[in-house]
This record gives sequence, structure tokens and C-alpha cells, in this order.
Amino acid sequence: MGHTDRKDGTPRGRLARGERPPRRMTQLCSREARLALGIDVGTSGVKVVLLDEAGRIVRAAQSAYSVDSPRPGCAQTKPDSWIAASRQALHEACAGVDLSRLAGVGIDGQMHAMLLLDDDGKPVRPAMLWPDSRAAAQTARWRALPSAVLGRLANPVVPGMTGPMLRWLKDSEPEAYARGTRLAAAKDYVRNELVPGLWTDVTDASATLLWDVVAGDWAHDVVTGVGLEPALLPEVREPEELAGVIAADAAAAWGLPAGLPVSIGCSDVAATLLGAFASPERSTLVVGTGAQVLRPGVQPVADPAPRSHTYRGVGMTYAMAAIQNAGLALHWVCRVLEATWDDLYAAVPRTPGPDGSVDVTGPAFLPYLSGERAPVPVRASHGEWTGLGLETDRTALLRAAAEGVVFAIRESLALLPAAPDPQIDLTGGGARAPQLRQLVADALGRPVRPVDVPEVTAAGAALLGWRAAGRADVRSMVRYGEVVEPRPNMTVAYDALFERFLAAARARRNRA
Repeated sequence: MGHTDRKDGTPRGRLARGERPPRRMTQLCSREARLALGIDVGTSGVKVVLLDEAGRIVRAAQSAYSVDSPRPGCAQTKPDSWIAASRQALHEACAGVDLSRLAGVGIDGQMHAMLLLDDDGKPVRPAMLWPDSRAAAQTARWRALPSAVLGRLANPVVPGMTGPMLRWLKDSEPEAYARGTRLAAAKDYVRNELVPGLWTDVTDASATLLWDVVAGDWAHDVVTGVGLEPALLPEVREPEELAGVIAADAAAAWGLPAGLPVSIGCSDVAATLLGAFASPERSTLVVGTGAQVLRPGVQPVADPAPRSHTYRGVGMTYAMAAIQNAGLALHWVCRVLEATWDDLYAAVPRTPGPDGSVDVTGPAFLPYLSGERAPVPVRASHGEWTGLGLETDRTALLRAAAEGVVFAIRESLALLPAAPDPQIDLTGGGARAPQLRQLVADALGRPVRPVDVPEVTAAGAALLGWRAAGRADVRSMVRYGEVVEPRPNMTVAYDALFERFLAAARARRNRA
């Protein structure tokens, strides 16, 4: 597969010899420039923030788009919707702001978005996203690899990761695959519109099942072993490196100053850890569309059957246990039950009786709507309520849904190496409702500390913007909410409910 060359003969997406920009461009940041722009390209929308030199978010905006599911097991998005949403959110965030104050741009994006581009840098098809389960059959190619080779990937083999989805594309849509010349992640596509260059970074590369996490390079023996072409792999760089500066035409299209430095960027989870100033002493729980339990600071180990994921972050490696169905499942529940989020939150508490006992009857919920990763892969459309009776009402269904998501998190938490501090830092949408914070503390039996950084992931992206501009000293202003302690009687009750959840989950997996 060839590449369209530029006028100087250099392949599209690469700089000519000697043209690579330096890692820092301090001279591009004037003394008056006191804001960095952060762009967070999420699963269902883009968030944009402006972060000042003190690490405070001074402006924020967001713009949504849809995740398309033309048939069961599909989750995809047209990449140009990322561009449109980014421009709209940027326009709103920067309205009335003196743009000469901008120092740099940082960007992050959802992990595992599988995007294949043609010679002109255009997508050959919609991007396949992490909840997509179409590549279940293709994972057999990875499991057939020699143990020593598979172990260097340091990750469980699941269908929603980039490599299996790329192999699905080759098997199922060969004409589209044949047009492809470069693999890209979500943030790479958006960044390429600001500063041309089809690179990716180590955080997204490590999440592809095509990357040797132990050695820190593309695993070419894996790529060829599963029948893919190494020519599709992009150059990999560090997140805070300078991708380039915004040229005049891109500046006009985006409404930004020309000459503004742009970082390479990173995955959304890596940006969250950066923005939250996560500590290796404790685990971090991120509850959003999906949920991720994170253990920063671990070292990658070759393991052909790992219990959790191991990915590169910004300047570190972290372990992750992920569930696909958190806010994704709860949003579906609210929609089908015609409930608001406030209705859901109000349904969560189980009130102890006068003697302190807690009623543990009612339905259970398995949140496997889009399939699941851990601890055992589950195909899409395997979610269900169990234990329904004539007495079951909407409140009971809503409560069971929230508990089911938290129990799935608890099951995944057990997969990670133990942290020295049992306290869990909680961030994401799940940190906002006090009922959910208490449920997490009670059901996990651990103290929970809310991380009070609005739009923490976009703030992490903005920090990369500061670093691209030569200001590595800027950190997000992290504040913490009051620690939520687990209540012993509630923890005992949730232990019983968790055992019931596990029994229902095992029965469902056996039927899958």
C-alpha cells in the first residue's frame, strides 16, 4: 500500500529529514500568554477547557455526538463528528477570551478507537470504538501466538481493543482495509487537523494489543503473526512532545492564533491520571461512560494470561481493570424506565431499619449491555435484571442498576495489585452524586475520596499544552472532597448482595 508523497517527496504525515520540531518551544509562549487549551475527545462528546498558570480551569464547554450501533455489538462514530464537536466546544470556551493569552494546546482522546486512514488522511470507514464486540472471533489469532510473544503485550486479549478490530476490518470489509495506509487514534485524527502529522503516542500505542509493553515498541512479530501489515503502524512519540505549531490555514478554520504549539497528546485515562495528580500509593476509580480502576506506578511484566491491563501513562506505567458498562448502562436504564438521573440517585440508598439491619431483597442487575471485558469476557446483549416479582417497582429496578455497576467495579478491583493505601480516589461523573459516592464506599468497603477537579481529563490535556509550550511546572489545582467512610452495617449488607450478584453473573456467563 503506497503513500501519497508531498512535494518534497516526504510521505504524508511525516516530517522531512531535519524538519522534526524540538520537544519544547518556550520561545513561542509570550510573557502575556497565560492560558493553555485542553481538548478531550471522549466517547460521546468533546470537552474543552482553558487552564491558567495556577492550574485553575477558567473556562469550559462541551459538545456531544452520538455513538452509532447499526446492529447488536456495534459501536462506532464518524470521525468528522469529533472535528465538528471540537470546534464548537472550542468556540464556546474561547468566546470573549483574548486569544493572544493562549500558550499551547493539549489533546487527549478515548482509548481503543480504531481508525484507519487512506492516502489523503481520510477515514476509510467510521471509527470502531471500545464497546464494539464484533472482533470476538479475531481474538483467537492473538491467543494462538506463542506464550512468550503474547506475554510481552502485558494485556488481556479482548475484542474492543484496536488490534482485533483492525483484523476484523481486514476480514469483514477488505475493500476498506485495502484503502488504508495509516492507523490512528481518536486524538490523533483531531490533532492532525490542527497540525498535520499522523503520529500517535505511547499511551494509545500500548492499548492496541500490537505494542510490546515490556520493551516499549511495536511488537512486529505480533503484527505479522496475526496477519496485519506493519506499514500501517504510525510513528510513536511521547505525549508532551511538540507535534508542531498551528499554521495560518488551520488557525483560520479553528479560530485560533497561528503559531500556537500543539502537543502530541495522550489517551483519556492517561490524561485523567495526569489531571488528578494520581498517587502510586492508592488506586483511582474513574466512573464515566465506562469505569476504570487504576493502579498508577506499576512495572510492566511479561504475562501471557494477565488479570488486568498494563498501559503507559504520562511518564509512568499503570495497571487498569476496566468495565465497559457504567454510565453507559445507567443511561440506558434511565432511558427505558423514563427516569431522570435524579430519580436514579434518589433510588440508590438502602435505609437501615431501627435495629440497624438492612433489607437485601429485590432484583439484581447484570450490566453487560455492550459485553464486558473482565474478569471473564462477555458478549454484547447479555445484560439482565434477575429476581423480578410482582412487587418489583421502578425504584427497585433503578437501585439494582446502580448496585450492579458498582458490583462489577468491585469484581474488577480485585484483579489489580493491592495499593499500600486502601483509600480510593474517585473521579468522573460518578464522583458528583453523594448517593453514588456512599454506595461505592459501602459496597467496596473502603474509604472513598472524591477528586474535586472539574473536567479532570480535559485539565490533564491542558497540562500537555503547557508542556508543549515549555511550562512543565504548571499542575492542575487538585482539591479533594470529604472522605466518605464505609458504614459497617451497610458493608455487610452489600457483601451479601455482591455474592448474589456474583452467582447471577456466573450463571449468565455459563449460558453465554
